[in-house]
Parts: sequence; C-alpha cells; structure tokens
Amino acid sequence: MNTIEKTHPGISRKSLPVLFAALCVLLCLSGCRPKPYPSLLLAADSLASVLPDSACALLASYAADTADEPLYVRMYYRLLCIKAKDKAYIVHTSDSAILPVVAYYERHKRLPHLPEAYYYAGRVYSDLGDAPQALAYFQRALDAMHEDEDRVNMTVKKLVLSQMGTLFKRQNLYPEALDVYRQSFQCKILLQDSVGMIYSNRDIGQIYMFLEQRDSALYYYQRAYQLSLLLGEKYLGNGVQILMARLYTEEGSYEAAHRSLQIALQDVSKYDRSATYSIAARYYHFTNNIDSAEWYYHKSLLYGLLDVKEMANRGLASIALSQGKTVPAAQYLYQALLLGDSIRKLTKTDEVRSAHSHYNYQLREQENQRLKLQNLRQRQTNVAILVVFVLFACGGTLYYLHRRKVMRLRLQVAEQLQAEAYRNSVQYQEDTRRRISQLEEQLQSASHQLTDSESRCRQLTDEKQLLAHTLRCLEEEEQRRRLMKQRFSVSDACLLFRKKETTAAPVTEDDWQQLETEADQLLDGFLRKLTTGPVRVSRQELRVSLLIRADFSIKSIAAFLHLTPTAVTSIRRRLSVKFSLPESSPQAWDEFVRSL
Repeated sequence: MNTIEKTHPGISRKSLPVLFAALCVLLCLSGCRPKPYPSLLLAADSLASVLPDSACALLASYAADTADEPLYVRMYYRLLCIKAKDKAYIVHTSDSAILPVVAYYERHKRLPHLPEAYYYAGRVYSDLGDAPQALAYFQRALDAMHEDEDRVNMTVKKLVLSQMGTLFKRQNLYPEALDVYRQSFQCKILLQDSVGMIYSNRDIGQIYMFLEQRDSALYYYQRAYQLSLLLGEKYLGNGVQILMARLYTEEGSYEAAHRSLQIALQDVSKYDRSATYSIAARYYHFTNNIDSAEWYYHKSLLYGLLDVKEMANRGLASIALSQGKTVPAAQYLYQALLLGDSIRKLTKTDEVRSAHSHYNYQLREQENQRLKLQNLRQRQTNVAILVVFVLFACGGTLYYLHRRKVMRLRLQVAEQLQAEAYRNSVQYQEDTRRRISQLEEQLQSASHQLTDSESRCRQLTDEKQLLAHTLRCLEEEEQRRRLMKQRFSVSDACLLFRKKETTAAPVTEDDWQQLETEADQLLDGFLRKLTTGPVRVSRQELRVSLLIRADFSIKSIAAFLHLTPTAVTSIRRRLSVKFSLPESSPQAWDEFVRSL
C-alpha cells in the first residue's frame, strides 16, 4: 500500500495533481501580493498633516534607503515628499517631481493613492499659477475616487473641493466657488472635522461677501468664530475677526470694525499677515487715520500677496496725492500698475470656466453613455423575453391545433359509427315513413300556395320598379347637390374668403352678408334649413356651419371669427347636441352640415 495512502487515507492518488496545481496557484498569489509599506513611510504619512516639518525631516533621513526599495515604495516615498512639502507651505516650483508619480498610479491604479496623486498635481500647478491645469487635476481626483467614499477618499475629497473653491475664488467665479465650498463642508461634517468646519464657514462667508450678500457673510463668519472659540483655536478666530472687520468697514460700522480689528491684531499668524495688514490699512484709511494707514500699507508691501501689494501701492499713492507728494504718488501708482499686470496674467477666468464647463459636459456625456448602455441592455432583455414568449405562444398554438385536429378526427369517426348504427335500426325506418308523410303534406300545401305566390311575385316586381325609380331620383338629387356645391365653391363670396384666408385680411360684415346670400341661393336655402326649425341657432353658430359647408379648415374658421380652434370645436359639439344627432361630436355635426 502506498505511503501517502497510509498517512492520508482520505486522499487518493488521482487527486494529487489537482492538489499540486492548487498549491502552485496559492503560492503565485501570495508572491504577487505586494508587501506593506515600510513603517517609517506610514509614520511620515501620519505626521504630514499635523507636523509637516517633522515629516519632511523623517523623509529626508530615509532618502538614501529608497534606492533598494521596490518601485511602488519609491513612488509612495515621492508622493509623501510632495505631500509633506505642501503641508509645510513650501511653494512648488516645478512639476517634474509629481508627473512621474501620477503616471505610475494611473498605470497601476493603486487606490487610494491615485486620487491623492491627482490632488497634489493640482496643488503643484496651482502654485505654478496654471489654474486651468490645476482644476483639471482636481476634477480627475474626484473622478478617481470610490463611489462608496471611504474615510481616506472623503479626506482627499474635502481637500480637493476646498482647493477648487480657492481656485474659483481667485478667478472671480464666485457661484462655482460657493458650490464646491458647500460640498467640502458636507465632507467635513461626515468626517467630524471641527477645524475644517471653521475654514469652510469662513470660506463660504467670504464668497457671500464677494457676492455682496453681507448678511449671509456675517452669519457664516460668526459661526466660524464661535466654533473657533469652542475649540480653542485662537489663531483661526483671529483670522475670522479680520474678515469681519473688513465687512464692518465696508458697511461703515467703524466701531464694530475697530473691535474686530483689535482682536485680530493681538496675535497675527504668519499665514494671516497679508489679509490682516491690508484690512487694517483700509480701515485706518477710511477712518482718516493716515499714519496708521501708511504703517499698515508698508507692512502689506512686506508680507502681502500680489493683490494685497497692488492695493497697498494704490493706497499709498492716494495718501501721497492728498499730501501733495506727486513723485512718490507716481512711483506707488506705477508699482500698482505693474502688479495689476502680473495679477491679470495669473488670472485666467475664461480658461478656468471653459475647463470647468468641459468637465461638466464630459460628465453629462458619460451619464448619457451609461443610460444608452442601460437602455440597450433593457431592450435586449425585452427582446429575449419577447422571443421566449413568442416561442411559448407558437408552441402552445401548435399543440392546441394538434389536439383540435385529433379531437375532430375522433368526433368524425364517432359520428360515422353512430350514423351507420342509426341506419341499421328500426327507428330509422319509422323516421323515414314519417318524413314521407310530411313531404306529401307539404306538396299539397305548396299546390294551394302556388296561386298566392304568383300574386306575390307581381307585387314584388312593382315594388322593385318603384325603388329603382326612387334610386334614380336620389342619384339625380345627389348630382344636383354636387353641382350646387361646385358652383358655391367658385362663387365670388367663397373666392373672396379663400383670398382672405391666404392673406389673413379681416372679414367685414358685408363679406358675411354676401357669403350668406350666395349660400341660400346656391345651396338650396342652406341657412333657412338651420333656422326654420324649433332649434334656436345663433349667428356665430350659423357662420361656423356655413364655413364648414364651404370646406374651410377649423384653423381658418377660428381666424375668420376671431376664435380659438378649441372654441370652434366646442361650437360644433354644442350644435350636434342641439340637433339631437346620434353621436354628440364635432365630426358628427360636420357630416350633418355637409349632407344638407
């Protein structure tokens, strides 16, 4: 006996190849599965959002070790480097690092890294000032996410939507920005991201501010500030207060603006210096505190963004002009113009709107393709059901016809047998004698009725001749009516109405009188037949009937009488009821009128 059979009595020799093949498949699958990422990279990923500087240092220490790692680890390392720098507010100066990462994840579809790679590609192009390209990558990031939207995808989605809102805001596309900011806010609610909710309320309030809906802006600013106080996020609250100061300043509420400004100036974050100093400068300029305004304008020139620097130069130019300093004013104004040109080069509103519209069009086309495919499958299913139904119907019909034929044959055989048995019986003889007696009685009765039949034949002949004469009279009458109709259709009044039907000219009362007169003359008293009976017919109803008799369309009748086609239809139905026609319908009245 075989050793394997002794050791494993449940395994036969024939099953060994199958087990060996299954073992090989399991080994291949375990070999193809990628190993997990190094723990240091996972730690850097976790640190990137909260301590980006530490994440950058940790990744830098691991740079030399990546040379021996597989390609998927090296690509993950590159993605983390870009992510950590972005979180540390290090401006991207080139797309050379992100493009190979995007290409790799597009090729291998290693979710959830593909949406993240698209997102940071958008961040790179946003720093490079290419807003349309950045928007395209952000939209591709949304497309690459799972439909079920797990927590990782939801986190990336809130960032993508927030960045898209910022792009739209910079390009002055405020309705689009408001829409994506609201979507980002919903993601943060689902993720219970309280700090993110502060940013979302602040951003939505800014958009309402740009849309000049200051009540809504103030509502969202206050929500953001209250939430920052609740969470102890003082620097975020200060950022919201500076925006509220701007709102109060533009409304002319300078006391409220001063209170918000004092709170914001207590502790200015390096990320809020641009907005804080520019809004403070505008406040002091509006309140005619020129020294403070100048000081904050100069601070804005040091720390502000391009648009803030442009505003600061214009403010300083205005102050210099008010003080009679024309040369410094010209210099400041020249710098403002240069900065304005730079801002216009970076602002690509039309391109961003076009890219966004093209993306929405692609989404609609994808949905149309999906619906077309769904309809095709539904039609195929319906055709299959119809074919099965037809086959069943044909089979059932053939079976029914076969059974009917068999039953008919059986019935014929039974009837033949019964007839033969009947002919051979005594009853058949008695029935035959009885039938002979009946025939003799009928012959005698027929001989008596023969005389009456001759008289009946003559009567029928006379009746036939009378009916033939009546038919000829009716045919002559029909011919006469046809001639009257032809004469009426070419009469002067009808031709006049046909001309006015073509030219849409108004019909006068004299035209109606002429038409009615010719109708009575040529149609054998047509109107008199309608009015002499007990039924009361209005002039409008008479004219509708007369135009129907003249073969005018309902649309033309309505135009002649200044009515709607629906009103003409109601008049025709009402007349059919008045004259108690068998069928109360407009068509029944038309047939009745044409028969007069």
